[in-house]
Amino acid sequence: MIYLRCEEVKLYDIAEEVRRSIAKSGVHHGLCVVTAHSPACAVVLTVKDDEDVHQDILDDFERIVPARLDYRHNTDPHEAAARTKSALTGPSLDLIVRDGEPLLGMHQGIYLANYKTRNLCEISIVCMG
Repeated sequence: MIYLRCEEVKLYDIAEEVRRSIAKSGVHHGLCVVTAHSPACAVVLTVKDDEDVHQDILDDFERIVPARLDYRHNTDPHEAAARTKSALTGPSLDLIVRDGEPLLGMHQGIYLANYKTRNLCEISIVCMG
């Protein structure tokens, strides 16, 4: 289990943690499943090293799912919106492992999408092969 303290709403690069987990597992060909266990986080595959693209993604989610006061369950509106964003994005990602590395496109990176401020995100990485 990996714990990541997320102080802000942003995409956090977790590719190195995934690579280390694959190496530690000894899997050379197979699958790697990366799962976020926080209801306000998700695991996404998107363009790497481009903060503008990352911010555009977060801005789009904010437009699609803004915090609002009429949620049925009694919680902070930002927390409720973060849960919905996470549900839409999905908590996990399945990656093909080839030659001991995650099979990614040239410009792809692996990110934890954190949709709320001051959040402790738990991430599991399981490799099979």
